[in-house]
Amino acid sequence: PIGTLRAVTSQLIALLTNIGLALLKFIVGAMSGSRALIADAFNSAGDVIATFVAWLAFRYGLKPPDEDHHYGHQNAEALAGLLLGGMLCATGLFICIDGLLGVVDKKTLEAPDQIAIWAAAITAVVKFVLYHASMRVGRRTNSPTLLASARDHRADVVSGLVALVGIVVARQGYPEFDAIAGI
Repeated sequence: PIGTLRAVTSQLIALLTNIGLALLKFIVGAMSGSRALIADAFNSAGDVIATFVAWLAFRYGLKPPDEDHHYGHQNAEALAGLLLGGMLCATGLFICIDGLLGVVDKKTLEAPDQIAIWAAAITAVVKFVLYHASMRVGRRTNSPTLLASARDHRADVVSGLVALVGIVVARQGYPEFDAIAGI
């Protein structure tokens, strides 16, 4: 069906986009010295795993009822949603601890290079587009997994904007804001 194709295509696009964004932020974060961007890269790496799990659950949920599953396999999406929530919490905890360590260790605080601003801005814009596209397809296909992914994209817009603000403020002479934005 066309709805299924849209959902699978949407998840594949999100997966490839998250891979690209994670690589961009890891590379630029390391080159520019931005803790906020590296923290956001870890968030994107978590999104890669989460999107892959969501894609697998959606595909499994499409299987018709069988002898062991008289009502079908749609609950796979709900279970994937629980798994994704746990993964997001674990990623958030790791990012928070890394950011706090960066704030405490003031000797290593330096303002990131200008390129970090562009990477954070690109991230926010791309995630904004992914949010709207995923939400639209999720509503059309009535997919809880796609709707959860859309909400994660929306949260990523906010984290990208926080990273952007932290990097800009750090470049204005307050390098600790880059580490704070990584929290």
